[in-house]
Amino acid sequence: MEHIFKDLYKENFSISFESYKVFYHVATLSSMTQAAEVLFLTQPAVSKSIHNLEAELGCSLFNRTQKGMALTEEGKILYKYIMNAYDNIMMGQKKLWQMINMENGIIRIGTDEMTVYFDLLPKLEAFNVKHPKIKMEVMSYKRPGLIRGIKDGEIDFGVIMAEDEKYENLEIHELNTVKYSFIVGPKYKDMTKRNWTLEEIIEYPIISLEKDMSARKHINDYFLGNGLLFRPDIELTTTSLIVPFAERNLGIGIVAHHFAEDSMHQQRCFEIHVTPAIPDRRACVINGKKHSISLAAKQFLTEIFSDEEDEKKL
Repeated sequence: MEHIFKDLYKENFSISFESYKVFYHVATLSSMTQAAEVLFLTQPAVSKSIHNLEAELGCSLFNRTQKGMALTEEGKILYKYIMNAYDNIMMGQKKLWQMINMENGIIRIGTDEMTVYFDLLPKLEAFNVKHPKIKMEVMSYKRPGLIRGIKDGEIDFGVIMAEDEKYENLEIHELNTVKYSFIVGPKYKDMTKRNWTLEEIIEYPIISLEKDMSARKHINDYFLGNGLLFRPDIELTTTSLIVPFAERNLGIGIVAHHFAEDSMHQQRCFEIHVTPAIPDRRACVINGKKHSISLAAKQFLTEIFSDEEDEKKL
């Protein structure tokens, strides 16, 4: 007997979704005629589908009454579960449609402080204007954690300041270049009147980032490449603090030019010219080759790189 029930279950397991879909609509509307209209089927086709389903399940699902199709006790039990399943399927389909049409979804981005302010924030703002229903998660990482997050599929992509690294199973797409500047406060404004050498600059207090940050490594390499050790007098944890420190005449700040633009425009700080100049860096998007990213993330990358190409053509 047990063997028979197992075989019956295996046979029923192959019942198509379409059969349950017809059952759902007949049960919901209590009418084969109305169900046929909703499903764009003929009434005989609906009747045959219900008949076949009852035969495969081995019980009657409906009582045919003058008021329409009434569920049997067995039909009520099945309908309870089919209703939940069908509604969930339809909701899932709706959510997927919304994601495809940018009416729902999420972008998970890994970055550091510098790229958030300089490269990423304006692009996120523009994307949000076009697609206000897309959620954004922007998480701060140091370089090793960001690479691991991409490879593990925790984030869709990262935005980093890249050197000449090559990462296995990762793709790198250049966004733009970042210029670095030496800045001083009003007390040292006269320093803008001539060019300076690195040997002269290191005689002044220097403001920079902590040792374990990628921007600091870039500056270390710049000084070493010119035969000098870089030993700043003030080391800060965030790029955004360098400009205020320089404005208060605490030393010569070395910072990505973008961070100092407003301050220089309002003459709270001033750029001095140093030879040789600090090499530009590349702001890049980095993403995995193995993990699929969200549709919203794909759209975001498509739009920002499309904008970059359009700007190059102008």
